[in-house]
Amino acid sequence: MLIRQVEHRIILELMKGKNDFKQIASRLSIDYSTLNSLVRRLVTYDVIRRNDDGSYQITTADLMVASDQEVQNHRRNNPNRKLGIDNPLPLVMGEELEDLKEFIKIQCEEEVPRSTILKRLKRYGYVLSRIELLQFVEYFNLAPRRKKSKNSEVEVA
Repeated sequence: MLIRQVEHRIILELMKGKNDFKQIASRLSIDYSTLNSLVRRLVTYDVIRRNDDGSYQITTADLMVASDQEVQNHRRNNPNRKLGIDNPLPLVMGEELEDLKEFIKIQCEEEVPRSTILKRLKRYGYVLSRIELLQFVEYFNLAPRRKKSKNSEVEVA
């Protein structure tokens, strides 16, 4: 699997047993939030896995460092990529899934900001990233569609 140079350096730091992201970010001279998103992406693409004790483990044996463009093309064309909701929120089943869909639909209809929706979901025990929330809303068609006319906005059901 192709990975970026910075992702390779992050993997090396994690394999050394260094789990303090702030120290890793300062050592690699990158922003803390960037480091978080890169680690999340590596987990999403099943390159690394977080163990119960907080350490990380490489799950892919054939890693090759490549340019950003090559990595982007590889991930876009890779049929095994883990993006998108093939199995929407596998930890949520039945009535709980329906409750979650209804909650997000109401929030979208009231035009509540995504950051607020994410905070409310976190309060109820659901941890979603911003992209996962967008994919969830798109997958279940929860957001009202809007069509712009010449004079005003008209909602289409």
